[in-house]
Amino acid sequence: MAASGDPLRLPEVGPIRAVGIAANPVAVILPRGHPLARRTGLRLADLVDARWIDAPEIANSVADLRVVTGELRFRSQLRYDGADVAGLLALIAAGHGLGLLPRSLLAPGPLLAPAGGGDRHHDRHDGDRDGSGAFRADPGGVPLVGPAPELRTELLRTGRPGPAALALTRALGG
Repeated sequence: MAASGDPLRLPEVGPIRAVGIAANPVAVILPRGHPLARRTGLRLADLVDARWIDAPEIANSVADLRVVTGELRFRSQLRYDGADVAGLLALIAAGHGLGLLPRSLLAPGPLLAPAGGGDRHHDRHDGDRDGSGAFRADPGGVPLVGPAPELRTELLRTGRPGPAALALTRALGG
């Protein structure tokens, strides 16, 4: 399995066919209380002047937003090079910028503790329910309408898929 844009180096085995197995649309993640958090949908093109957190290891990068919209004015407020989703959610919940994450991460769920136990240098806020520095997995997500990135799971293959590849495809919902 490989993701588009994945640094996986595939061997030279001839033409490779990608078969979509699953798609996961993204949502704009905003801090609770953000003026746009109550909307039912947002267009990326309307958010070009927003403060974005560029977190290319775990979310769509600002460069991805430029490609999807054709708008070059997207800029990042800060860059997060970590791979911890809870860390990114903590930055968003603290008001440091917006981000894009798969909608599947927005289902209400248990509190997530940021890496390192959380940032104790800021005051308690809406996302910090118990003062522990943990944040809900859903600080606030609004679905995108119009052109938007989508995270896809694809089966890459050459020739006919074998029994293992077919079983994997079925297990992943394809």
